Amino acid sequence: MSRLNKRNYDYTRKCTFFLCKNPDTSAEVLHSETFVTEDLNGTRWQLVFYPKGHSFRNYTSLYLQRTICDTNIEKIFVDFSFECEKNHTYVEFQNICFDRHHCWGTPVFSQVSFQKTDDIFEIVIRMSKSKVLSEIDVQNLKNDLEGLSQDLLDILQYGQLSDLRLSCARNKFLAHKCILAARCPKLASIGMENISLEILRIILVYIYSAKLIIPKVRISAELYIVTMKLEMTDLIQKMHNHPYFSSLDPEFNVDHLKFDWELNSELLQTQSCSRTYPTKKIYTNKLIMACEIKKDNDDFYLFISFHFDTFNTDMPIFLDYRIEESSAGKVTLLGCESHVFFKNEIWESRIDKNFCKLPKVFQLICHIDLFDEVKFISDHRDRIIHVKTAQNYCYYNRFPVDMLRFLKSEFLSDFTMISYDKKEFKVHRAILAARSSVFQRMLNHTVKETITGRVEIDDIDSDTLQLMISYIYSGMIYNLDLEESLRLYVAADKYDIQSLVMKCSSLILSNINSETIDNAISFVESFYYPELSEIIRKRNESQLSFQVPISYFSDAEVKYLSL
Repeated sequence: MSRLNKRNYDYTRKCTFFLCKNPDTSAEVLHSETFVTEDLNGTRWQLVFYPKGHSFRNYTSLYLQRTICDTNIEKIFVDFSFECEKNHTYVEFQNICFDRHHCWGTPVFSQVSFQKTDDIFEIVIRMSKSKVLSEIDVQNLKNDLEGLSQDLLDILQYGQLSDLRLSCARNKFLAHKCILAARCPKLASIGMENISLEILRIILVYIYSAKLIIPKVRISAELYIVTMKLEMTDLIQKMHNHPYFSSLDPEFNVDHLKFDWELNSELLQTQSCSRTYPTKKIYTNKLIMACEIKKDNDDFYLFISFHFDTFNTDMPIFLDYRIEESSAGKVTLLGCESHVFFKNEIWESRIDKNFCKLPKVFQLICHIDLFDEVKFISDHRDRIIHVKTAQNYCYYNRFPVDMLRFLKSEFLSDFTMISYDKKEFKVHRAILAARSSVFQRMLNHTVKETITGRVEIDDIDSDTLQLMISYIYSGMIYNLDLEESLRLYVAADKYDIQSLVMKCSSLILSNINSETIDNAISFVESFYYPELSEIIRKRNESQLSFQVPISYFSDAEVKYLSL
């Protein structure tokens, strides 16, 4: 189970599940007591726990479910995490949209063997409003992201401004380095000969659109293995929650190994330490580990490297390790991390604790799963929770977040936009062309801007230009005030970004009142938008009179007001 750096949450609660010691008579599913979180607008929740697993036989499954409550909140975007302190399992989720009765979680929370001898299972749930989406205008977020998805799919289909050619089974795909780097940086390190044509098509469509477009009977072991190789955690999560996938029984041929290594911090100050453990498997015969102290950012830390010798197969090896200190019968976790090996590589991990704070003696504990084969066997047992699955915004979550992170990194940028106050923004031609017909025409012809790789925009300030670029990349926009919405409307109209024009129209109308109406109309008329000016007037009149017949508005005006 992936262990991420723990984040700060607004709400924390410990839930206890009581298990039957006899595995033959233990319950299939357990529910925690419900709880209300004021930090999440008074919504009510519970945990749903499968001691025997829901989709995977060897793993427990754990889900967060929103239940009935008195609040009128339809949708709420949540970041949350699960942690079992006893076996040091930690997993977190970001930007998950919950409607009433929706649930979301993981079918592979912890190995069943961890709690066979225990009669209780304690889970710490931490929750807060989405850090990314809490300030985003989510009124039409799904439509906005559908637009982003379709625009990027179009440039994949037509190969516009492509700078990369992928060959697979004598077929060639025109792709874009910037989009692959933003969404799936591992793709460049995997040979196309190891991926079938059908799987590559599915992967590319998902990279460009965040949509799993696939017949339900085609979710295969090969697709699952390739997504693990590519470390596409959002796609793996989407498959886990796919209705067909949940009715399958994934069967893994797995060998499990465990190694313990006692380390002395005083010895590590004078020399590095290494140890070799035999694995005695067909495709790997030993694990080589090394520990040493290194300086990083003016502090000294413990670094641990792992290397599986003679590993030359495509099947994965999962390694989980943790560092523990035992004192007076109490075990303290000092650090933990996970990694998946798909080739003969050396992986190095840093313990996030200053070396001087480490105890004299501590334990390095490694759990290793060696996978020989993965296949799915149909399993017709009834699903126990009959609820809708939460809408995961990683098609609404990782998708825009990946694109925004890539924009901020400036990696592979090949074009520069300069605002009238001389602030420069490094961007990518392919993404601009996909989202704006004006940029598409400009970048597909030999003009001054395409030759120099720079465009000076003398009528848009840096704040507005930054908002427009962020929308181009992510399809998301913050809740803006009237002045910001008006300026962004003008910029979106200039570059023919119609989805942003409609979004700004909605934001403008939502900010209109008796105090702002005059300034709004004056601004709109100065740029000669008579239709928008008239719509603003009539919207204000409708607010003052509380009820105006729909016939009072023209068809074009009704289109704006329907937002």
